[in-house]
Amino acid sequence: MKLRRSDSRRGMTKEDDASMSESVEAAAGGQGGERPQSPAAEGNGKTFEENMARLEVLVRQLERGELSLEDSLVCYQEGVALVNVCQGRLERAAKEIEVLTEGMHP
Repeated sequence: MKLRRSDSRRGMTKEDDASMSESVEAAAGGQGGERPQSPAAEGNGKTFEENMARLEVLVRQLERGELSLEDSLVCYQEGVALVNVCQGRLERAAKEIEVLTEGMHP
């Protein structure tokens, strides 16, 4: 799937443009480079920190208001998915901490 570059992308940096390409590919069901999944990796193969960094890029792109409607929707959809992944990881971490500290308090 190829999106037409519009004038709304003029203010994007090379990093933002590469990120948008990844977003579009992901939305189209593309698989980027595969990498082994570590225990700290989320369901999308990225760590919590990588997911948060990607979410920050998406927020900056949306806040600028320079994307087309279609590109904004792609960013928003990816952002919602990342928020869900990160929230799930935080909940699992909280449960792990609870289990680890249960025996510490007499």
